[in-house]
Amino acid sequence: MSKFVDWIPTHPDDIEVFFELTPLSENDVVYDLGSGDGRLLFAALEHGAGRCVGIELDPELIHTATQTASEKGVADKVHFIRGGHPGSGLVTGHGGVVLSLSHGISGTGDQV
Repeated sequence: MSKFVDWIPTHPDDIEVFFELTPLSENDVVYDLGSGDGRLLFAALEHGAGRCVGIELDPELIHTATQTASEKGVADKVHFIRGGHPGSGLVTGHGGVVLSLSHGISGTGDQV
């Protein structure tokens, strides 16, 4: 598979800042577009999110993230989908925050 972009892992300090800015509850579902190895979503679960969905282009990263979810015992709370972009129809409904790219929050709102 040709790569659309290279995967740049989010630094752990950036992940912590995100959750300081965005408190989560069991009622929240976190979507991560370009979820990579799932690190943001695993942190979201640790910070109280009820469920998480990762959307990723690279099947190898999806495989890694799925294995990690099983190892962490959270496979029932996080799901990884192979997808391309927000307009692909994979993400619909209401949400709080979408984090895209590893450089910060790309947008907030009530429609995802």
